[in-house]
Amino acid sequence: VGPSGGNAPLGDYTPHQSLGQAVSLVDALRERLGAERVSYAPGCRYTSGDDDALAEAVAAAGEADVVLAAVGDNSHIFYGIGWEDDEEEVRQVTGGEGYDDASLDLPAPQRRLLAALAETGKPVVVVLLSGRPRLIDAPKSFRAILEGWYPGEEGGRALADILLGDLSPSGRLPLSFPRSAGHIPCCYDHKPSARGPGRKAGSPDSPGGAYLFSSPEPLYPFGYGLSYTKFAYSDLRVEPACVPVDAVAPGAGDAATVTVRVANVGRRAADEVALLFVSDDVCSVTPFVRRLRGFRRVALAPGESRDVSFAIGFHDLSFIGGDMREAVEPGTFTLSVGGLQAVFELTPGTTRTPPPHRRSNTHDLPEESIRPRRRGPPSGAAVLRGTGTLRPRLRRLRTGRHHPPRRRHERHRLRRE
Repeated sequence: VGPSGGNAPLGDYTPHQSLGQAVSLVDALRERLGAERVSYAPGCRYTSGDDDALAEAVAAAGEADVVLAAVGDNSHIFYGIGWEDDEEEVRQVTGGEGYDDASLDLPAPQRRLLAALAETGKPVVVVLLSGRPRLIDAPKSFRAILEGWYPGEEGGRALADILLGDLSPSGRLPLSFPRSAGHIPCCYDHKPSARGPGRKAGSPDSPGGAYLFSSPEPLYPFGYGLSYTKFAYSDLRVEPACVPVDAVAPGAGDAATVTVRVANVGRRAADEVALLFVSDDVCSVTPFVRRLRGFRRVALAPGESRDVSFAIGFHDLSFIGGDMREAVEPGTFTLSVGGLQAVFELTPGTTRTPPPHRRSNTHDLPEESIRPRRRGPPSGAAVLRGTGTLRPRLRRLRTGRHHPPRRRHERHRLRRE
């Protein structure tokens, strides 16, 4: 059931030819199971519905063994770029360029459909096909929620493989799902001051400091994702665990290697995606709570374990200082993978920063190969002089002759010589 079951959402500005080739979830399931085993009743459209359509979907759900509720967004729109649009379909658009929403909730007809399905007592799996985080009312009422975003022309078959158990899901959320629109911004790499000790979660009985009656934590955090099996992490280590800060510089190579053992402790073969987060414990500028600095996908059979390694270097440990330049400082860093933590330290020394960016076409040359200017203003000033010198100056920049033109007496001297 659901409006996204018979539709293959590809995103806005999608050519009609792609829509004709896209495979919907209903078509993919009927390919695999046969049309007689898969019934489909939309129940509503994306933004509208009626009692008859809802009753038909509820009746179909009552006769099914498992209910798949495909809901979400529609952004198929072509108007303004020379393609013809169906006016009714344009009114059903809920996402895409120029279609902002003041709420993260699903449109009212879809919420009504999910509530009716939850009351049937049948096992319901929600398939969410959307271009933005969409919140599901009473998510614990459903067996699972599969976020497919806009999965593409073959997305229906890919979703069918996961739903039928042929493939274990291994995706991780690329953003955090807030608890409501009022919780925005909701990001994992926030500053420590954004959620201090006094900003506790609140409830109607005990109002909090962050939100009076709610938790500041996301509903589903960045990097969240479940699998059909279970994985265990162990033996997290950093080699070397201590490095002089002078040894960490742009282009100097890796400063250390982070290794962790990942084991499949479940009964099914699956892929696991290990995420490495780095937290700067001591910094002259307020640091982020943590930042993603690497990810690795590893395929594991049941009972199999494997070491996964990450290399960290200057850009993984650096920050933007008060002078707006990238730098590293002595101090400790907390490295996190799979719920485990290890400490890495940069010992005192000269703070290393990359060379300043040059605005001429010589910035890729070694310092000793750059010829010093004779006399005259900096190169940038020539561009701002007048219309008489602006165009020649731009031509020189494009052709690579970065030095200003020689003065008249120098040209005469060169002729005599």
